[in-house]
Amino acid sequence: MPPTTAAQGISRGPNESKSPLSFKIGSADFTPGGFLDFTTFYRSTNVGSGIATAFGSIPFSNQLPQGRLSETRLSAQYSRLSLKVDTHLTDSTAITGYVESDFLGFQPANAYQTANSDSLRLRIYWADVRHGKWEVLGGQAWSLLTPNRVGLSPLTPDLFYTLDEDPISKLG
Repeated sequence: MPPTTAAQGISRGPNESKSPLSFKIGSADFTPGGFLDFTTFYRSTNVGSGIATAFGSIPFSNQLPQGRLSETRLSAQYSRLSLKVDTHLTDSTAITGYVESDFLGFQPANAYQTANSDSLRLRIYWADVRHGKWEVLGGQAWSLLTPNRVGLSPLTPDLFYTLDEDPISKLG
């Protein structure tokens, strides 16, 4: 029998330990998370894109100016911020909300001439309501086709998810 979502950490019981970063407001537990990332990348041809390689813009000929230029870029776009909120309304009813964002949103044409031009993007946002044996999840969550470590869970840490070095598949 697969474990329930409560066993996977979506809803914590009263005796289970909480993150030391959690804080409580009323009956809700707020748990911030995420990580900071700093990436350096080099391309032998300047394709004029950000951290994601725009393969369609690689020039076929070195006669074009960008075909003779290389590029080295620094980026913190992979950095992620998240917040999980858990609350128990009654003994049989619990609500979990989760939001996760990164900085891989719209990149303006003048991104490398301005400061802080990487825009915030919502990756995942959902709310999960459980009452007795019923559970309803709504929002933007991972597909059921995404492999989980144990059972089914919408939480990113419970998934077999890779940190690709080239996020072109995520920007489409």
